[in-house]
Amino acid sequence: MAAHPAGGFRRYFGTGKSLSFVSHTMDALIDLVMLLVFHWRLGLSVVGTTVLAVFLAATLPWFSGAFGLALVIASVGLGLVWEGAAEKKRAERFAKAKKGV
Repeated sequence: MAAHPAGGFRRYFGTGKSLSFVSHTMDALIDLVMLLVFHWRLGLSVVGTTVLAVFLAATLPWFSGAFGLALVIASVGLGLVWEGAAEKKRAERFAKAKKGV
């Protein structure tokens, strides 16, 4: 295969070779963004507690990475509960509207 003058990933264009690593990485990033867009409560709780964990680790000498990780994992659970409660309310409103009540 002759190298393209531009080099890098451009040399693969038009050769029929798959950029599977790039494709899978971009798919994973797009999936993550879509998860945060459609389930913003979960994303908000994880991002918020991650910022809180980094702040606490920087300011409190006894707050270790294990505490921060436990805090973020717990926030995933709380975010799922928050998202589930909102989904339940949304489904109840939809059922009421469908019945015409």
